[in-house]
Amino acid sequence: MKMQMVLLYTAPYKIVDEKTGQINEGISAFLYGNTDFKPKSKDNISGEKPLKQAFPTNMLAKIKEVPALYEVDVEMTAGADLKPRLTVVDLNYIGNLEIATKQAKGA
Repeated sequence: MKMQMVLLYTAPYKIVDEKTGQINEGISAFLYGNTDFKPKSKDNISGEKPLKQAFPTNMLAKIKEVPALYEVDVEMTAGADLKPRLTVVDLNYIGNLEIATKQAKGA
């Protein structure tokens, strides 16, 4: 399934297991799905949490700018708790973000 998301943050990581020497590396990323930035509130909870996900290192070549708007391809997978989870499997840069605010009348 394709959708638009804001890629907020990326950072490469490389962790070496001291016992086995196995290398675990990738890109830690935070994405935000509320691309219209309209306020959201339900059951006394306001706003929307960003999605945290690890990408494989080969996805680094697709990350042009951050923060920016991306078209992401997501698949539904089962998490460790066997609950459904959306996982980003591909992304394509759309463009940079420009957030403009409207001034109140008389300001």
